[in-house]
Amino acid sequence: APPTRPGLSLRAAAVQRWAVERLSRLRLNDTDRNLITTLVAGERRGLDPKLRADYARTGVSHILSVSGLHMGFVLILVNLLTGWIVMFRRGHLIRNAVVIAALWTYALMAGLSPPVVRAALMMSTAQLAFGLSARGDRYNLLLGAATLMLAVNPHYLFDISFQLSFLAVLSILFLYPRLYRRRLSPIRWVDAPWSSVLLGIAAQIGTLPLVAYSFGNLPLIAVFINPAVVLCSFIAVCAGFLWLLLPLGFLNPWLSHLISGTLWLQNTLIDRASG
Repeated sequence: APPTRPGLSLRAAAVQRWAVERLSRLRLNDTDRNLITTLVAGERRGLDPKLRADYARTGVSHILSVSGLHMGFVLILVNLLTGWIVMFRRGHLIRNAVVIAALWTYALMAGLSPPVVRAALMMSTAQLAFGLSARGDRYNLLLGAATLMLAVNPHYLFDISFQLSFLAVLSILFLYPRLYRRRLSPIRWVDAPWSSVLLGIAAQIGTLPLVAYSFGNLPLIAVFINPAVVLCSFIAVCAGFLWLLLPLGFLNPWLSHLISGTLWLQNTLIDRASG
């Protein structure tokens, strides 16, 4: 992804500050408030060092950096919210445009760092790819996006974040439709968390060999706790996004309880695993 212009970077920083300020209005303790701003807005400066160390020790620190997985959360959530659009003429095209706009809005909110821009580009490609009827065209679209990025900067080929983003999306395109053969529930809101877990599993399978090779080792416990961590993070992130979109007073206690509860489960699981 090309470097962002100074004016665009300043706008991204302003949007990120707005998101952090809005999230700070939730009725959360300091630990949960700093963690939700990390997960939703990519603001990591207030994160508890011990908590950060526990996440790293258990091999799930990827959840603390805005990446393809977080973009995947946005992709699932916005597709869920815009499912009704397909009933209209050219609804699929409109839905794709809305989802891609949401992905790049999130990238703007997360600061438009090069890894975030690459993740947004890759997930935008995935959204378009899933809309294609021919599976072969999906992979051609992904390869085209990767080729374009490498034409802009050939050094991306040796960048670990680019490699992980490409492998994650490739794995999602190949494995996710095979894992998600049928809905867990006909109710979309019930089915969405299950979709997020399967998306995380698909991405993990594809990137596991590269992570193990690049970082020397991968805690075995990460393989077992990652689905639960992905599920908790998905619920917390979706609640955070809902608060950003609808900062209504009567929603504050409900969303605060939902976020604090899921983050407590997530942190408790990681604390036990790290011990």
